[in-house]
Amino acid sequence: MHIATHSAIRTIDHLGELLKDFGGPFNSLELHRTKCSKLILNVIAPEYLKELIDDIGLKSYSIILDESTDIGTHKYMAFCVRYHSVALCDMVTDFLGFVEIEKATAEVLKDAFLDFLVRSKLDIKNLIGIGTDGASNLCGKNKSLFTLLKEIVPDLQLIKCICHSLNICSAHACEELPSSLEFLVRETRNWFSYSSLRQLTYKSLFEALYDGKTPPKLPQLSTTRWLAWYSCIKSILEQFLALKTHFNIIAQSKEGCYMSRTLNDMLKDDTHLLYLMFLKPILFEVTQVNIVFQSTNVDISKAYSDLKRLLISIINRILKPNHISNIIPKNVDRRMLNIIDVKILKNALRFPGSHLPLNCVDFGYHFEEQSKLSLESGNLTKVQLELVQQRSSNFLFRLCHEMCNRLPDNLQVIEKIKYLSPAECFNQFSRPKFSELPIELAGKNAR
Repeated sequence: MHIATHSAIRTIDHLGELLKDFGGPFNSLELHRTKCSKLILNVIAPEYLKELIDDIGLKSYSIILDESTDIGTHKYMAFCVRYHSVALCDMVTDFLGFVEIEKATAEVLKDAFLDFLVRSKLDIKNLIGIGTDGASNLCGKNKSLFTLLKEIVPDLQLIKCICHSLNICSAHACEELPSSLEFLVRETRNWFSYSSLRQLTYKSLFEALYDGKTPPKLPQLSTTRWLAWYSCIKSILEQFLALKTHFNIIAQSKEGCYMSRTLNDMLKDDTHLLYLMFLKPILFEVTQVNIVFQSTNVDISKAYSDLKRLLISIINRILKPNHISNIIPKNVDRRMLNIIDVKILKNALRFPGSHLPLNCVDFGYHFEEQSKLSLESGNLTKVQLELVQQRSSNFLFRLCHEMCNRLPDNLQVIEKIKYLSPAECFNQFSRPKFSELPIELAGKNAR
């Protein structure tokens, strides 16, 4: 059990021989990788699964699932179960198993899912929700695993991964910005990553400029997680002057090559600096909300409240105040997004009359200050500044559009979950009505 939980199976080859040296009952122990694997697969795993299924019993449960392809190009669908354990008096999330699938179509996934539940002796009628990463074959509106399961369980609830959604929203919004930004962020780090001599040269320059301080590390730009941009942009801005000076020296030296000259030209171009200054506070807010949803024991009420504040923060930058008050009335105290809010917001984003003029859009304090300095020094023309502002504004609008489109369709049910918290139930002044409780999650017997 210890090997299955904490170690690679191959370590049993050494551990088994080591235990023999202790003598006693371990004298005749013969345990290596093959036998250990079979014991885990055929003895421990079935018994552990039986205990898990017995603990679930006839109670309601949710399934968190995902399909993926391994290094051998085999497709798998993995399942975790979430339920309330009476024995532990707590909510439990545990690995349930996985199955190999031929295709990742909705029909194939549904058949594999139902067959897995039958083999696991779990009643499909007790399933109250599924959690997915937002892939169209898992939770699309037309024909997906969720829509097919909903035909069997009409009250089934869908919880999409907000972390995936925020990442996709940011990645799509990035299409409004110049592609040279990604090149600058990625290649600046790559310049130093494989050369200790370049790192030492830059370190000496940085220490001379900043009184002996060590330069911050340049994080690697992730190819799958766009929100990793925040740490990369933050690091570049913290040492922008040092990087600009370094590549200016390198470009004029004998070591100067095409890449160093290109990076030097890009760092001299103040439009790239403005884009980075604009992105930093926006991505910070998005990343903070992402971190909240990644928490192990997340308060769903607080998490969606933070998501609402993020949307309000963005629309405050681009929409006129009177339209914002129509979307979120000041006299209404709602902690989470309401489905009506989303519909009104979508209409406001489509209506040009609700948009702030370009010179009134809030691009951030540092952006505004740097744009003034760049104009005064002649490093930036008004035409270039207007182009940067326009593309940055497009980024904000696109981000809002994407977030609205990817918000859960069952916001009303999610909003009601907060009324199950003890703080709300025992509040003598604002105790929720019975009709406000999420009856959809209670099953047919409760109605």
